Amino acid sequence: MKEIFEIAFAILASVGVSTGIIFALSSWLGKVRANRILESDRAKFQKEIESLKSELLVKIKDREIKVRAIQEERNKIVIKLAASLSKASSHCYVYAELGEIALREGFGLDFYRDIQKHSSESLNKLWSECREAELFLSDDFYSELTSFQNDLWRLRKQTSDTLYPRDQNPETGEVLNKRDISRILTELGEPTDQKKSVIMSKFRDILGTNPNTNNRLDITRRDSQNLGAA
Repeated sequence: MKEIFEIAFAILASVGVSTGIIFALSSWLGKVRANRILESDRAKFQKEIESLKSELLVKIKDREIKVRAIQEERNKIVIKLAASLSKASSHCYVYAELGEIALREGFGLDFYRDIQKHSSESLNKLWSECREAELFLSDDFYSELTSFQNDLWRLRKQTSDTLYPRDQNPETGEVLNKRDISRILTELGEPTDQKKSVIMSKFRDILGTNPNTNNRLDITRRDSQNLGAA
């Protein structure tokens, strides 16, 4: 009987050792397989990440190109608009100042009809270019520009009404009284000239050429909308 128990214990011990070996081997093989799967997945995910990073860099580069294109286009339009604004302003002031001299010295006014024509043409050009630049300007700045143009039109109109007075405006029925141009220049000219200085400074801000700013080009709300539509 004792021998039977010894044999049974030996068999059980052998089975236990075999089971332990098998469990250890299966555990090791499982870890090896898991590591291989993990490495395979890691390589796969890393490849996908690199692909996504590459696509993102392309999109960022494309956006930067679009932003630069918008800024360059805006700069061209702003430079042209600033030049037209300065020219229109000069024409209106020259028209008024020379008209004042003509009235004071008793000169003939035929020569000033050409100046009147130039002032009208430059104001029309300014209005057209302002509309063209609307997409590239903030709402507040665009409002300032239109207000400035209206001031120039008033300066020019009141000068014309003084140089070429009529008893009555045929369109509105308004009675036109001849005024002193020097007064017109004081009431309209000086405030308008101050507005011009502020506006020209803002043009320089947009272009990044104002020494009093950090020379940073910001995209306006309209720029962003334009970029999104591109």
